Amino acid sequence: MEKPYEKMEGESLTRSLFRFHSGHVASYDLMITEAPTARQDVFRITGTKGEIVISFVDVTLYNAEHFSGVQVGADVPQGYFLSYEGQFRDFAGAVLRGTPLAATAEYALGELRTALAMERSARTKRWERVWE
Repeated sequence: MEKPYEKMEGESLTRSLFRFHSGHVASYDLMITEAPTARQDVFRITGTKGEIVISFVDVTLYNAEHFSGVQVGADVPQGYFLSYEGQFRDFAGAVLRGTPLAATAEYALGELRTALAMERSARTKRWERVWE
């Protein structure tokens, strides 16, 4: 984890490997910078059976069936900024109408614990458990 984009409160460069209880391994790479760069993926989620690439304008799946990639949900607006639309709608519903949140407290805790394990791993240079 590093911070090439100083205006961000947290890290703006992350490279992580995840090893699941199932034995599957996935990688997570993220970089946000103020400097001009060549066109890049916003998020690239890599698993043992393929990749999902989120750009500023679309989402593409690469796997054995779609070796050259196929746009996922091509009939709906999508991309990095729109990927947060559901979260915003969910939060607004909870605040404005008292609608229960889609994510449970346990789910949200899991996301927080994952981020904290990533930070610990960056410091210790070891695999870190999300749940003890």
